[in-house]
Amino acid sequence: MKYTYVEYIKNKITSLLDVYLHSHSKALIVRFDVHYPEDYPMVSGNEDISACIAYVVKKYNRQRLDPSYIWVREQQRSVHPHYHCALLLNGQKVRGYRHVFQNVEEAWGRTLGCSVSGCINYCLSDDDSDYNGKIIRRDAGPVSFDIRRNEVLHQLFYLAKTYTKELDYDGLRNFGCSRIPNG
Repeated sequence: MKYTYVEYIKNKITSLLDVYLHSHSKALIVRFDVHYPEDYPMVSGNEDISACIAYVVKKYNRQRLDPSYIWVREQQRSVHPHYHCALLLNGQKVRGYRHVFQNVEEAWGRTLGCSVSGCINYCLSDDDSDYNGKIIRRDAGPVSFDIRRNEVLHQLFYLAKTYTKELDYDGLRNFGCSRIPNG
């Protein structure tokens, strides 16, 4: 499916990835989506996702994995918004990625104070075992590095799609990411 994109978000995603890859010779990028339980009360802000991501970032900072994050808020017809997210970790210090899903689910449940079983989408593909949990290595050579970077950007740009973001703007922020140093 073809999408149009929010250029501001697309540019932030690109900048965050490039700054991270400049700081780390090897980076792990993991995508996941976060949903509210169907019976959860109405929400009116982004405090929940902010608290959840802060908990996840704190946990990975303690492990010295230098986490960076991106989240976007979307809502179409449902009562609750949902969030598309990505986490970047130092690939020199971590290899597997499924722990991210467990940690996000734990953080989301802790944030909401209820069971969140089934509320974290792992963004996996039956057709492509390399779809999520991608590693980008600077030492892979310029062509391999560029191909992998472009694969990751293509996946992350889904977060910047305009569909369900710009229509009926409700005044809430629909995007958050780690601070990108000026450089």
